This record gives sequence, structure tokens and C-alpha cells, in this order.
Amino acid sequence: MAILNTADIHPRLVHGLAVYDLGHGVGQEETVLVMPQPTAGDDKGDDKGDDKGDDKQPTLSSLTLILVRLGKRVLTFDPPFANPAQMATCALACLDACGATNPVTVVAQEEAVAHALIFAHEHGDRVKRVVLAGEPGRMPPGRSLDEITIPVLIYVGERALQALDRATSLATQLPNAQLVICPQGGPHPHEDAPLHFGAALRAFLDPDTSRPGTVISVEL
Repeated sequence: MAILNTADIHPRLVHGLAVYDLGHGVGQEETVLVMPQPTAGDDKGDDKGDDKGDDKQPTLSSLTLILVRLGKRVLTFDPPFANPAQMATCALACLDACGATNPVTVVAQEEAVAHALIFAHEHGDRVKRVVLAGEPGRMPPGRSLDEITIPVLIYVGERALQALDRATSLATQLPNAQLVICPQGGPHPHEDAPLHFGAALRAFLDPDTSRPGTVISVEL
């Protein structure tokens, strides 16, 4: 999986949370929050040495890389170790630390999808819309999706049959969802067809200004 070059990554610690603010420049006014994948626990348990997170090699998802190269200002953070329940708190801290006071677009994939939707439900004043890429993870039981009325883009590959089934089911549960199927796309369609993903994303974010045939530059 492609990662951002470490020379391009400038994290800062905010109360122990590593926060990333990437993609500043002309034409990059659109701000998106990438909800990171929850970190699974291991046999090290609750390691107090994790406070030195700035000593670790930062690794960000290819989704983050693509969004930066599509001209977005991308905010994200290192997820709390083995404690996904804190994801919403960390997301708020990331937005506040980066001065993102206006509602933003939240982007997620796989297991982070549930956290993105929960965040949109619980903190609707901070979320303008949601973009879900690839196979959606499972939603926690007892969560109702019909109260999430903001626009949601679900981008899924046609060759990933299980992902397509889940995405289709998810789209029927969300009142304002738009399902876009990537031709010949697999479990990570944004990687398989970044130009197609970019066009779908821009049409979703800026429907009034998006024009068919406009060139999008994505160097992977």
C-alpha cells in the first residue's frame, strides 16, 4: 500500500495525540478529516511507552495520499492504541488543534467506516458530509443510521462482491446516500482507479462546479 513520504509528514503532539495537517496550497481550501483505522491490541497490553509516539515511523493510508494529491487539505491522527471508543474524542481534538471550526467532510474506509458514521451522528455540527471508500466495516449493534441525514458517498468496487453487498445494504439504511460503483474495482477501489475516484469525489463535493472530462492529476 502506498504511503506518504515521511519528508512530507509534519505531525505534532496535542496532549499526546499525533495530529497531521497535510495538503496546504492554492486550490486546497476543501478540508477533509480522514478517520484512521482503529488500532488493534497486541500482547504488549497498556504500554506506557506509547507516549513517545513521535519516535515511531508515521504511516498514513493510501487514501490519505490520494486525497492530498486530489487537492484536499487532509487532517488525520494516530488512533488511540487499542481503544476505539476514544476515536470521536480524538477526532474532535484533531479538528480543534488544526483550527477546523467549520463542518468538514469525513472520509473513512473499512473498520473506520463505523467510527466515521458514529462521529457524524454524535457530532453532526462538525460534519458536513461523509465519504466511505471500499468495503464498509460492520456497524456496532444498536446504532440507528436513519438519523444521519447529511450526504454520504459510498464508493465501492464492482469486483469486490462482499463489499458491494455491504455497501448496497448500507446505502439503503442511510437517508441521503449516494452509491458509486467503480468499474473493475476491487476491495480498495480508490487505489485501483484513483482518477475515477477523484471524479466521483469532486462531483460529490462540488456538484455545481464539477464538469465531465476535466483532468485530475494523481501521481501514485
